[in-house]
Amino acid sequence: MVPMAIKYGRRPVYIASTTLQLAAGIWSACTQTAGDLIGSNVLNGIGGAISESIVQMTIADLFFVHQRARMNAAYLFMEYAGSFLAPVAAGYVADAQGWRWIWWWTIIFLAVALVLVVFGYEESKYILRSGSV
Repeated sequence: MVPMAIKYGRRPVYIASTTLQLAAGIWSACTQTAGDLIGSNVLNGIGGAISESIVQMTIADLFFVHQRARMNAAYLFMEYAGSFLAPVAAGYVADAQGWRWIWWWTIIFLAVALVLVVFGYEESKYILRSGSV
């Protein structure tokens, strides 16, 4: 998907990634068999890998060279904080509402993120067309 992000821009790739993750979340919330669990995790991994692989490209698009290290550090800090804090929140949700609600909350957050990406994220890769100045 990185070549697609280079050729067509970051925004459509982020939208596709968030949509795949949303579909995988719905599938995970409704899972009944081990095959459902494996399939939803594969789809979720593909969707998550797409967005995570182009974050550094987006940072390079949006920030000057002297700001990129700080922004990459902020991104990695948020990524690691989410990795450590999400299981704590998931434990409270599973205890209070049941394990399926972990996925329903994920779906809610991903739906909000999809709306924000569709309506709030402008394309960060500008393509100069031949003949235009």
